[in-house]
Amino acid sequence: MGWNNRWLLPLLWCLPLWAGAGTPRLTLELQPATPAMAERLRAGLTLARRGCDTPQWRLSHDRLLARRELKEGLRAFGYYQPVIEQSFSQAKECWALRFHIELGTPVRISQVNIELTGAARTDPDFRALLADPGLRVGQRLEHEKYEAIKARLLSLAGARGYLDARFTRHELRVDPVTHQAWIELAFDSGGRYRISKIRFQVSGLEPEFIRSLFPIHAGDWYSSEGIAKLDRALTESGYFASVEVKPLLNEMADQRIPLQLELHKRKRHRWRLGAGADTNTGPRLSLEYENRYASSSGDSLSMRLRTSPVESELGVEYRIPMADPLNQQLSLRGGYQREDTDTTRSDQYSLGLRHSRTRGNWIFNQFIDLSVERSTVADLTQQATLLIPGVSLDGVIADRRLKPNRGLRLNGELKGGHDRLLSDVSFLQLKLRAKGVYRLFASGRLIGRVELGGTLTDDFEQLPASLRFFAGGDNSVRGYGYKTLGPERDGQVVGGQNLLTASIEYEQHIHGNWSLALFSDAGNAFDGDSFRLQRSLGVGVRWDWQVARLRIDLAFPEDTSKDDFRIHFSMGTDL
Repeated sequence: MGWNNRWLLPLLWCLPLWAGAGTPRLTLELQPATPAMAERLRAGLTLARRGCDTPQWRLSHDRLLARRELKEGLRAFGYYQPVIEQSFSQAKECWALRFHIELGTPVRISQVNIELTGAARTDPDFRALLADPGLRVGQRLEHEKYEAIKARLLSLAGARGYLDARFTRHELRVDPVTHQAWIELAFDSGGRYRISKIRFQVSGLEPEFIRSLFPIHAGDWYSSEGIAKLDRALTESGYFASVEVKPLLNEMADQRIPLQLELHKRKRHRWRLGAGADTNTGPRLSLEYENRYASSSGDSLSMRLRTSPVESELGVEYRIPMADPLNQQLSLRGGYQREDTDTTRSDQYSLGLRHSRTRGNWIFNQFIDLSVERSTVADLTQQATLLIPGVSLDGVIADRRLKPNRGLRLNGELKGGHDRLLSDVSFLQLKLRAKGVYRLFASGRLIGRVELGGTLTDDFEQLPASLRFFAGGDNSVRGYGYKTLGPERDGQVVGGQNLLTASIEYEQHIHGNWSLALFSDAGNAFDGDSFRLQRSLGVGVRWDWQVARLRIDLAFPEDTSKDDFRIHFSMGTDL
C-alpha cells in the first residue's frame, strides 16, 4: 500500500518510556494534521491511560476499542471514512502500539439553514449572531462548531429574556459516500419577558430610597446584563454586606418574571484606627468613625481625627444622596486644620457645602467654603475670613490602582473669593496636576508627574498660608524639605503666587516585591516672571505591600546650601 503524504499520516505512535527502574510508564506521541486534533484524539483514547504493567487481556480489549474511539474522534473533525492500520509488539519491559491512519476525504458542508421565529427575529443581537454563525457552505464539517451555534442561540436567548426559547428542529445529516453534510436548525425564541416586580425587605431604609439605587425597574426587559447591573449597583452602593438577585422562574406568567432581592445591611457603625508616616509630616495617627445609616433615606455621617507633628485635622461630614444616589451626593462639612512647617504656621476653621457627581472614572465637584484662618508666614501673623466657591475635577484611568502598568491621573481645581462677598481679599486660583505611568520592557516602568498652579490677586500679602504655593517634599521636589522652596523675604520662605514642578522616574523590578528607581525632580514656587528652577537627582527602593507601596528615596539637591542630601519615606498607591 502506497503512502500519500497529504492524506496518509502516521497519526498516532505509542512508544514506551521508562522514568526509572521499576516505574515504567507509557508516553503517547501524536502527529496529526493539527495540534487541536491531537489533543482531542489523545483525550479520547482509553489506551492513553494504560501503563506497562497492564495485563494482556486488557490490552487486547483496549486495542479493539481504540479503533472505535479513533473513528468517533475523527468524525468530530469531519473524517468519516478513515483507514486505520495498527502494529503491536510487546517486549519484556513494555509494549508498543503504532497506528497508521489514512484520513480520507473530509465531509464538507453543502447547506446551512438556520430559521429564527418568535420575537427575536427583530432583535439586533440575534441578527448579529446569525450573520456569522461560524458555519458556512464548503467548510469542513466540525461537530464542535455545530454544537457551538446551538449553545450560542440558547445562551443568547436566556441572556436577552427569551425564557421560552427552544429548538423545533435541529438536524445534522451526513452522507459519507458523497462527503456532504446538511445542517437544519429551527429556533423559536417565543416572546421576550419583562420584569413584573422587584421584591425586597430591608429594615431601617426607606423602600423608595432602595429603589432609587436600582439601574433597572419593573416593566424593563429581563436580561442577564440587567441582573448583573442591579447586583453590582447594590453591592457598590456601600449599604449592603451581601446582595443576591434571584429570578423567580416558578412565578413566570404572561411573559413576566419577578425578581427577589436578598439584601443584608452592613453594620451601622464603623470605627477605624490607622497609623502611618512620611518625611513630609512625620509619624501620624488617625481615628475615623462612620454612621452608615444616619437616616432612613440613606444619609451618612463621618468624623475623622488625624494628628502628626506637622499636620493635624478634625473633620465632620454629613452626606445626603441625591436623585441618582450612586453618582450624586450633597455633603455638609466642617472642621479644623493645623499646619506647622519650617516656613509657616496655620490654624484654619472651615464650614462648607459640596455637590459631587461621578461619571465613569471622573468625579466633578462644586463647592463653597467659609474659612477663617490665622497664619504666620515669615514672622508676620494675620487672620483672613474667606468665602470660597469653586469647582474641581478628578479622574483615574489605570489597569490597576496600586501598581499600574499603564495609568493616568488628572485633577484640577479652580476657586476664588471677592472682597465684596464676605472675603477679606479678592483672588482667583487654579491648580492642575497630572501623573502617568507607562510600562517599558518586561518589568520596567516610566513614571512622570507635573504640577501647575497660578493665582491672580492684587493683594498677595493678605492671602493666608493655605492659599500660597510652596515646593519641596516627598511629592514635589525631592532633596528639599517639605514646603521649603518658594519666594523669600529676609531669608525666610513666604510662598508664591505660582507653582511649577515636574518629575521623571524610571522604576525597575528586581525580585519579588522589590523594585529600584532612578529619578529627577525640578521646580519651584514663584511670583510673576521671577522663577528659579531647583533640581534634584536620586535613587529609591520600592516594596509592594498588600494595600500600599512603601517608598524610600535618597535625593541629592542641586542647591546644597541647606542639605547635601535628604531621605524621603512615603507610602500609598502610585495613582
